[in-house]
Formats: sequence, C-alpha cells, structure tokens
Amino acid sequence: MDESADTLAAGGSERAIELFRERHATLAAVVMDRSLRKGSGWPVLRLLRSINAEVPVVVISGSTPAPDEEPIFNDAFTYFLPKPFKPAEVLGALHTLRSARGIRNLFEPKG
Repeated sequence: MDESADTLAAGGSERAIELFRERHATLAAVVMDRSLRKGSGWPVLRLLRSINAEVPVVVISGSTPAPDEEPIFNDAFTYFLPKPFKPAEVLGALHTLRSARGIRNLFEPKG
C-alpha cells in the first residue's frame, strides 16, 4: 500500500482542538492516541465530534476501551486500533472508515 497525504502534528490536546476547529472542513481524517500528556483522549474526541461528527478518527491505544467508553465507537466515523500495530494497519483503519462512509479516496485533498 503506497499512500501519501499532507499531515498536521498537534503536539498536544489544546493545539489539536485548535487545528481541528480551524480545518475540520478540509481534514480527510484524524489519527490520535487515547492517552494524552494531560489526561485522556476521550474528552478531546467528544469535543472533536461536537465540532464535526463526520471527520473519520482513528484512536490508537495500548489498552482496550472501558465499557463506558465503547459507545463512542458505535458510528461509521471512529475506529479503535490497539497497540502494537504496523503502519499498514493505520492505513487499513483509514480505508475501513472510508469504505463505511462511501468515500472514494481519503487521500485526495478536500476543498
């Protein structure tokens, strides 16, 4: 699988939220870790969803979601990818989200 895309790195939850607010309409997808320096990624994911619920998000984590966290994955826009994983598995998760949403190519620039 040879895919390329422009990427943005946030470096922290505050910057990630700021970038998402500014660019959610043109983002093809988000890949984020469940564990953040300043706490859990779940509140961040919920906030991203409140801004734009249709941007595909791959959440990576070394632990499985708790039962109260599982409902967040009951949509066609969120994919949970457990660690460890291979880079091709991230692309596979993105393609799974694309297929579920009927998108022809996640890697084509939007807008």
